[in-house]
Amino acid sequence: MLLRGRDRGAFLSETATQSCGAVVRKARRRGHRKWVTTVTPAKQYIEAVGGKMHGFWYAFGDHDAYNLWEAPDNVSMVATAIAISAGGALSSFQTTVLLTVEETLAAMQKASSITYRPPGEKA
Repeated sequence: MLLRGRDRGAFLSETATQSCGAVVRKARRRGHRKWVTTVTPAKQYIEAVGGKMHGFWYAFGDHDAYNLWEAPDNVSMVATAIAISAGGALSSFQTTVLLTVEETLAAMQKASSITYRPPGEKA
């Protein structure tokens, strides 16, 4: 369960690694013989900014892994994403801000008070 407070956010990150063969070859050149999961480091990275990792999953498809994070704010999550991406092991790192049902309903209510006109349409 996400422990989101008023100012905390939930985030879903989708990551893709370099090709598995390249990762294995690089690890072997460095003397690594065992597979090491990325769960512990990922957890440490988000905790360094006051956040929490709620889940980590490997997957088939365009992305190799999915993380469910909670962070104090958007800046903290972006800092974590930048730090992880800077390591060079990932070919992509995409993060989606997740909204609660209540936040979505509040946004819908607020949107109903906005009068939108498509570009070029006269008032």
